[in-house]
Amino acid sequence: VSLAGSHDYDIQDTLAGLVNITTTGGPMETMSISNTLNGVSITSTGDADQDLNVTSTTGGDVSIVSLAGSHDYVVWDTLSGQVSVTTAGGPTETMAISNTGNGVSITSTANATVQGFDITSTTGGDVSIVSLSGSHDYVVQDTSSGQVSIATAGGPTETMAISNTGNGVCITSSADATEQDFDITSTTGGDVKIVSLTGTHDYDIQGTSAGQVNVTTAGGPTE
Repeated sequence: VSLAGSHDYDIQDTLAGLVNITTTGGPMETMSISNTLNGVSITSTGDADQDLNVTSTTGGDVSIVSLAGSHDYVVWDTLSGQVSVTTAGGPTETMAISNTGNGVSITSTANATVQGFDITSTTGGDVSIVSLSGSHDYVVQDTSSGQVSIATAGGPTETMAISNTGNGVCITSSADATEQDFDITSTTGGDVKIVSLTGTHDYDIQGTSAGQVNVTTAGGPTE
């Protein structure tokens, strides 16, 4: 548990027990957490730029809650448990989450100007992303089970590349995104559903071997 100040945490080889970090510090927070057995919980309530690297958690959930500040999260090899990230930060949010065993949930409630999320190789569970204002670039691939669900109110630019999914894709955009570019390929199960409001859209959907493709849009001037 830490109060004000910049922090650099290095935690590894915790073969039992939970890693629990609560901080109100800043302006800089760096954390490197690896080879944990029973989950990781990080809560940051300060205005801090954060660089978090969590790897090789063989048990338990990984939970990150952050308030204001720009964030760069790397989470991989979480062989069991869910990865859950809740953030109110900005202006920049980047996340690279890979090789997870029980789903990924990302909720961004702030006006992050730029969001870049890269989620790959989720072997179980759903991938859920909820974002408010800001331009977004999402890459989601190799989700062998579970549904990919994205709800966004962002803009002016939205780009998404979603590939090799096992249980459907659902994208809901409720904002006036000036430009949307969605590329959805190789969905081996479930439906593909897109709902978009105003803005120019470019959708590329192919290789949907099962399920229905359903697009509802109120956009323009070009679709």
